Amino acid sequence: MNKFLVLLFGLVLVSGCADSTKIMSQLNEQPSKLSRQSTAYIALPNDGIYGSHLYPGSGATVTKLLQSALLKHLVQVDTASTHENFESAKLSAQKGNYDYLVFPTILHWEDRATEWSAKADKVQIKIIMFEVAKSKIISSVTIDGKSGLATFGGDHPQDLLPQPFALYINGMFK
Repeated sequence: MNKFLVLLFGLVLVSGCADSTKIMSQLNEQPSKLSRQSTAYIALPNDGIYGSHLYPGSGATVTKLLQSALLKHLVQVDTASTHENFESAKLSAQKGNYDYLVFPTILHWEDRATEWSAKADKVQIKIIMFEVAKSKIISSVTIDGKSGLATFGGDHPQDLLPQPFALYINGMFK
């Protein structure tokens, strides 16, 4: 009986450690594949807010994580230095002669003290990929992430993003 309880506790602990992420497309059609010789401009999203708590720098963090994922495929990826709405970001991408605009939006950003509260970190990011020359949205996805409950401290919402960002971006080039 004791072995069973130890095994059950171990399974609960391991399953509580696992982060989960989902990538959901908002378009019914398959996204266009991007050319590796292309350039991209990434807009800077507003920082995340949960309730009345603002997470300063979270917008810049999302932009840098997207830039890191894109630089593995594209020759040039630049980021905005200030927040722009979608129309302003399209104009900036046109003026800079970029092939693509990447427009992220933080929909949810919740950084919890999971190790003692048993409340998971959560993040939700919407990413629109816009082809500048054709003035067309070629991809629109929402990425949801939720941390496991047994994090032992130090995890944050941004830690949930590199893997789904890489999966999404890699899929744009296959």
